[in-house]
Amino acid sequence: MKLVSTVTHPEKLGDFLKSIRLEQGLTIEEVCKEIPVDVDTYRDIEENKLFNPTFENVYYIFRQLGVELDMFNWKKYFQYV
Repeated sequence: MKLVSTVTHPEKLGDFLKSIRLEQGLTIEEVCKEIPVDVDTYRDIEENKLFNPTFENVYYIFRQLGVELDMFNWKKYFQYV
């Protein structure tokens, strides 16, 4: 499974997650099916409408997508929040 992000603004968590999800050919509903994250919450994160998601939600989403937490540039992300 290739996990290389192709987003133009990787400092945005939602853009990063969306790129990974689309690369895997998954829908939001498929990602949320087996994790305790509400579809609407995930959609808000992915659309960059939820700027302070809980660590628990982020952890479950990353795990479901097979992404390590350190694959995202958290330092740059926190500069924009």
